[in-house]
Amino acid sequence: MNRRDAMNIDKDEINVSDDHLLLTDLLDEYAIPVKQLAREAGRAASTLYKFCSGERTIPSVIWRTLYRLTRDGRIPTLLTGDVPVVVAPILADALKIDRPTIRTLWDQRKKTLTVEQNVLNIIHDGVIDGTDRRQVEKYNKNFPELIQSLYQVHEAINREFQKSKK
Repeated sequence: MNRRDAMNIDKDEINVSDDHLLLTDLLDEYAIPVKQLAREAGRAASTLYKFCSGERTIPSVIWRTLYRLTRDGRIPTLLTGDVPVVVAPILADALKIDRPTIRTLWDQRKKTLTVEQNVLNIIHDGVIDGTDRRQVEKYNKNFPELIQSLYQVHEAINREFQKSKK
């Protein structure tokens, strides 16, 4: 039995035999040179080229590094399969709480309220069907930003609250 057959034994399992296609798509889409990813992941560029061609299985350090560089939601989906999961990227830099940041957080929160209004529009009649198509599309498009925004507001509020207790 070859490797591809072994990977397709259980159709509920994720077939990662073509994960190199996602890797190359992400590198192209985000204009990340193979040498840069190799350097940041602590691997040789020649090894990365083998990952990109599908000659070698891509280790998790590559996916973690690529996620850190892109925050692309397809990476957690590849790793988790059909398991429902939401990834809220943690801010690399600490949020400075100053007037411009608070204004930005205010604007982000207003956007999340718009997304929440879309949810109410979808469920207002007790049925989710084809008439909700536009609202569902808006909701799906804005959901990742909603989660990230809520996380940022949460972190900012709690960080400032902790500082005020000292």
